[in-house]
Amino acid sequence: MKYLVIIGMTVVLTIGAILNLHLVIHDDGYRVMVVQKENMTFDRTFVDARDLNPISWLALPRPVRDALGKGKSEQFKKNVNESLDKVNEDLKKIFK
Repeated sequence: MKYLVIIGMTVVLTIGAILNLHLVIHDDGYRVMVVQKENMTFDRTFVDARDLNPISWLALPRPVRDALGKGKSEQFKKNVNESLDKVNEDLKKIFK
């Protein structure tokens, strides 16, 4: 009976953790982060944040974006600016 209670509590704690936490894999050395969810759901329990683009960045849950920090958003801003500069240069070449 004692083992049944221990197994039951383990199952309850595991389900509670799954409902309350995001497990996030990200680029910084392929570490796993644990981020608390806003609501208790099974939705987005595992989040892969490697090789993100600006659209997929916006699709991430807010707690995950906040945990990954400004570094990613600054990187996206830099990438977008570089891309726009390249487009601008190409347009100048075309319309000369």
